Amino acid sequence: MVDSGKDDYTFSVVIPTYNEEDTIGGLLDSIMTAAFPVEEIEVIIVDGMSEDGTRDIVREYSENCKSIELYDNPDRHTPEGINVGFEVSTGETLVLVGGHSTLPADFFTRIQEGFTAAPDAGVVGGVMQPTASTYFGTAVATALVTSVGSSSERFREYEGYVDTVSFGAYKREVIDEVGLMDTSLPRAQDYEYNRRARNLGIKIYQYPEISVEYQPRSTPLSLARQYFGYGYWKSAVFKDYGDYPLDPPIVAGIIAAGAVMATLVTPLLLFSIVYLGILVYAVFTEMNRIPSAKVAHIPAAVFALVIMQLSYLSGLFVGSFSSQDP
Repeated sequence: MVDSGKDDYTFSVVIPTYNEEDTIGGLLDSIMTAAFPVEEIEVIIVDGMSEDGTRDIVREYSENCKSIELYDNPDRHTPEGINVGFEVSTGETLVLVGGHSTLPADFFTRIQEGFTAAPDAGVVGGVMQPTASTYFGTAVATALVTSVGSSSERFREYEGYVDTVSFGAYKREVIDEVGLMDTSLPRAQDYEYNRRARNLGIKIYQYPEISVEYQPRSTPLSLARQYFGYGYWKSAVFKDYGDYPLDPPIVAGIIAAGAVMATLVTPLLLFSIVYLGILVYAVFTEMNRIPSAKVAHIPAAVFALVIMQLSYLSGLFVGSFSSQDP
């Protein structure tokens, strides 16, 4: 650990946490050992009053490195935690990182390269690299990197301007102009924030040389809950901006058409076979991007894709027909 006594930071890393004792130490180690002057990295942990050992671990690290600071987030929601980080940070560039992530040694250097590659960008992000040790977790990781596993480019080796990034790096002036996160959105708050930025003419750039390890959900139920929440809260964003992609009448029509098809066994069976065939092909052609993925993971990866897509659409549907905003 290093304590330089310097308070002028190049980067402020904002990390909202809640019960992250299994991963927070590894994340802090990865930051402290980054191939970048550690005295130029401010680390702000905003904790939702964790009930495990997270806070003790952070305090231990902060005793050895003055640039690591612990703040409270009694509301426990992610956007509130990020907003605390926005308000207390002092760095030229703010980086949002999840408490269960691990950063590569060249992470901060690559961020600077990203801004150099796109000098007109106000936000730079990288590629999420899902990693897992369990059978189903590896299957989910495989599903995420397929072309049908995500609605954005964040899990794919794409370089260029995008609509949104995960764990983005924001120039200080972007935060000043866009403001704080929307605290009414427990999820999809980063999507909404990046959309607000784009509406102000701020460009978002994905630089694939930036890589962040991501641990996906490891059980079918937790995956379903995650993607239902994504869909549910995305509907709130669509409502707020008045451009909901599937108007309720259209959604109702799709459901009605599906109900009619369900009475026709042969067409429904044919549709199911084609649908599953597309998923199998997508998994088979891209599973090499997950080193631990084997042929035995294909059925579970297809199952994970079905869970992700149906849960997301269900959340989007429920949120769109909710009598109140989600």
